[in-house]
Order: sequence, then structure tokens, then C-alpha cells
Amino acid sequence: EEEEEEEEEQEVYTIVQDGKTIEFTVTAKVQVLYDDDTWYPGEIVAFTETTGKFRFKLTEGSNTRFSEWLPNNDVKVEEYRLIEGDEKPNPDAITPPAPPAKSKKKEGGEGE
Repeated sequence: EEEEEEEEEQEVYTIVQDGKTIEFTVTAKVQVLYDDDTWYPGEIVAFTETTGKFRFKLTEGSNTRFSEWLPNNDVKVEEYRLIEGDEKPNPDAITPPAPPAKSKKKEGGEGE
């Protein structure tokens, strides 16, 4: 007997990528722009709720692992469901927090 029912209910995440609202799960395939200006295939392996970062691994060659926030110009989610028009995102979908604003720290510390 084959039991195909073992798939856990996967968390769904929703972000705006390139102006489109998309839904995806951990394990989604991504393309990652690396330091050498080349796009490499990878996949999402986890979401860290404390930081709001996703964990990725490159699936070709190095098996490099790293964490980034999404949406991110250097990471394109390729495996997703597009939410169009009046369609409502999954009510259970998690919208990850936006990356923290980059604070421009000035040397010499000015008084607030």
C-alpha cells in the first residue's frame, strides 16, 4: 500500500516580487545572484521567524548556504503561485517582515 499522505502542511509565504504578489513555500526553487554576478540555482530551506530571514542553499556545485530577507533583488523565487487581480492571498500565508532599513551610521557619532 502506498501512503502519499505524509506531506506536512507547508507554511505559505507571500511577498511582492517585481511588483507581483506571489505565494511560495519553503523548498521553492530560486535563482541567486552571487558575488561573481552570475545567477545560480538554489532553493529555500527554511524561514527564521526571529530574524525574518529565509535560509537558502545553492543547489549547483558548492552547496553554499546563506540567509537573506525576501523580497530581495539578488534572489528570485522561481517556484510560486501568482496572486492576480481580485484573488486573495492564502489567509494563512505569512508575510515576512521587511528587511530593516539600512541605517546610515556616521563616524564620530552625532548627538540625537
